Amino acid sequence: MTTIIIYGLLAGVAGTLLGGVIALFLGNKGKKTISFLLNMAAGVMLAIIFFDLIPEAYEHSGDDIITTLLSVVGGIALIMLLDELTNRLHKKKEKKDSAHAHYKKSKQEESEQADIISTHSHIDQIKDYALHEQQEYKRGMRSTGVLIFIAIALHSFPEGIAIGASAHLDMDRSLMLAILIGAHNVPEGIAMAAPLFVSGINKFKVLFYTALAGLPIFLGSLLGYFIGDIGEIYVAVCIGMAAGAMVYIVFHEMLPKADEVHRNKYSSLIVILSALAGFALVSFLH
Repeated sequence: MTTIIIYGLLAGVAGTLLGGVIALFLGNKGKKTISFLLNMAAGVMLAIIFFDLIPEAYEHSGDDIITTLLSVVGGIALIMLLDELTNRLHKKKEKKDSAHAHYKKSKQEESEQADIISTHSHIDQIKDYALHEQQEYKRGMRSTGVLIFIAIALHSFPEGIAIGASAHLDMDRSLMLAILIGAHNVPEGIAMAAPLFVSGINKFKVLFYTALAGLPIFLGSLLGYFIGDIGEIYVAVCIGMAAGAMVYIVFHEMLPKADEVHRNKYSSLIVILSALAGFALVSFLH
C-alpha cells in the first residue's frame, strides 16, 4: 500500500510540480523565455499526443480505430465547449462591471469644463485601453492554463488506475509506468504553469495548482490498487479524449499565446525540435 502511494505521488504530483518549478524559475527571465517555454512544451506535448496517448488509447480499445478517433474528437469538442463557456462568462462579467462603473460616475465629473473634460477624457481613454489590453492578455493566459489543467486531469485518472492495477501483477512494471507517466507530466506542468505565472497568479498558488493537476493520478492509483482494472474501453476513451483536448490546446491556445508573448522567427524550429525530443523521450521510456 505504501509503495502504491509513493508511485502515485511520483507519477502525478512530482511530475507536474517539477514542471511548474522549471516554468517559474525560467519565467523570471522575461517574455522571450516564456514564449520559448510555450513553444517547447507545445512541441513535446505534440509528440506525447501522437506517439504516446493516441497509440495507448488505440491499444486499450482493442485496436478499434473508430473508438479511438471518436474519443479524440470528443475531447476536442469538450474542451472547445469549456473554452466557449469560459469566454461567455467573462464577457458577461465584463459587461456588468462596465455598466456598474458608468453608473457610478460622479456629478462633479459631469460638471467640469469642456476643454478639461476633453483632455482628461482622451488620456483616460488611452489608459483604459492599455489597462483593458493588459487584462485581456492576462485573462487569455489564465484561460490557457486552466484548459491545460483540465486536459492533464482528464488523462491522469485512468493512467493512475493503470499504475495501481498493474501492481497486483508486477511491482516493477508499476514502477516503470509511474516513471514514464511522471516524465511526460513534466512538460505538461511547464505548459500549465507558464501561462498561469504570466497571468499574474502568485507563484506559490501556481505551484499548488500544478501539483493539484497531478493528484488524479495518485487517486487513480489507489482506486486501481483496490478494485483492479475497471475496463479497457473506459481507459481508452479517457486517454483518447485527453489527447483530443491537448491537440486543441496546443493549436488554439499555446502556439498563438507563444507568438503573442514574443514573436520569434525561430518559433517553428523550436516546436519541431521539441517534438523530435519528445519522440525520443517517449521511445526511450517505452
